[in-house]
Amino acid sequence: MRYLPLLLVILVFFSCKPDLLTIEEVNIELNDPEFAVPLINSKVSIQDALNEFDTGGFLDVDADNFMTLYYTGEVGSIPGVDIPELDDFELPIPDTTLIVDFGTIQSDVDFDFADATAGTMEISFSSNHMEDLTVIVTVENLSKNGVIVSETIPVLYDNTATQEISRMIDLSDSRFDLESDNIEITYSCRNGLNEHRPLTDLNLSFSGVQLDYIQGYVGEFSFALPIDTLVFDLFSDVIGGNLLLEDPSIAVTLNNGFGIPLEVSADTLAVVNENNETLFFNSILDDGVSIAFPSINEVGETKPTTFLFDQSNSNLAEVINFNPGKFIYKLRATTNPEQDSTLKGFVSSQSSISASIEAKLPLWLSANNFVLEETVDFDFESLEQIEQAEFKLITENGLPIALNVQAYFLNSNNVVIDSLFSNSDEFIVAAEINTNGDVVAPGIGEKIQLFDQAKFNNLENATQIRLRTAFATSDANNSSSRFYTDYEIGLKLGVKAVVNP
Repeated sequence: MRYLPLLLVILVFFSCKPDLLTIEEVNIELNDPEFAVPLINSKVSIQDALNEFDTGGFLDVDADNFMTLYYTGEVGSIPGVDIPELDDFELPIPDTTLIVDFGTIQSDVDFDFADATAGTMEISFSSNHMEDLTVIVTVENLSKNGVIVSETIPVLYDNTATQEISRMIDLSDSRFDLESDNIEITYSCRNGLNEHRPLTDLNLSFSGVQLDYIQGYVGEFSFALPIDTLVFDLFSDVIGGNLLLEDPSIAVTLNNGFGIPLEVSADTLAVVNENNETLFFNSILDDGVSIAFPSINEVGETKPTTFLFDQSNSNLAEVINFNPGKFIYKLRATTNPEQDSTLKGFVSSQSSISASIEAKLPLWLSANNFVLEETVDFDFESLEQIEQAEFKLITENGLPIALNVQAYFLNSNNVVIDSLFSNSDEFIVAAEINTNGDVVAPGIGEKIQLFDQAKFNNLENATQIRLRTAFATSDANNSSSRFYTDYEIGLKLGVKAVVNP
């Protein structure tokens, strides 16, 4: 005995997401060439649908069963390794003591102290004294492992007229103490009788100094956070229409571990829709805003600052109505935007700044011919023995939206060869709502569709189905409706068919 598994193409009657329901296959005994059976008698809640819908976000339900969609994204942190490095510099030492204003070396900063993890100091000089010497060079403002850097260099006379001497000092784990704003260097050069001998070309060269921690005024510089993208899969199949959300918002949170004044601005804030069109998001970040920062006593901590953008302080309504597929954002931070050198702070290699973004989309909305379209594969093989079928669908719709559904059958060249319905008039009637946008009575609808032999013949060449669903909210004035978890659609589907045994 052979059985025919009747696969339910009619699922597209109520959704462009055919996997929202699990429908058991209906086995028909082929000894009976004509039959009538019920296929569906079930209910689908809006929460069930959204839990299965690939939104890319997550669904939150409050105590009143009201639903909100959230999308979140994070930008990788920028660590303090991007803090300013000391420029390479040289200090000629014409006398036994030299005091140099550090501002003449690095004019855009005012360090109290700075810790170095790498770099070198080269001591070089020549000696034309025909005797052994002991040279001691001390940098009073530079310490290594807590000890002031003082280098003793013996010079042994080698019977040449001039001796070239060089000594390289590793500056890792060293500290520049610059609270006095000066660098003080002393040297002594003495022979075996403790007599002073002058050095006429003593020179100190600092190079490759990498700083691990700076305290003081670090100057003005800017750096960009990595560009990132927040995907809105909810809109991925949208091909037209308008969706108006009553209270959407986007929150941008910056966690700042740099202990200095920072101003954050937007290099890029834009959305891109499925047509690859771009719309820029306008907000206070366009002009730059100051963010919180830890004090000198809070090294290692971060301070959060959150900016909330809604329809009152941005073009968010326009952005949502643009049916965005992705939100692209790239932020830039600028240090000491007021250029006030009296504001002392810190930057550490352990400091970082990161950004996160959260889009909040409460399901309180209105829709006007909001159209979703998706193409799925189609296999005619399971229907080839059916000569004629009449489907009857009865809906009891507890959702405040009406649906207008059509399915187009495509051949292998993506050419439309037939449609599921002879017309695509609205047949899932919207529920009735009150003035608060809450459902007060379900919408009752009925649809009967005949599949004759000619339509089944057309379907033999179909390889795909293009599913199109248009949504509209209940009210003729396009007022907004609220969506709750207990809103559901009741579906009763039956089929009367004639098959070839």
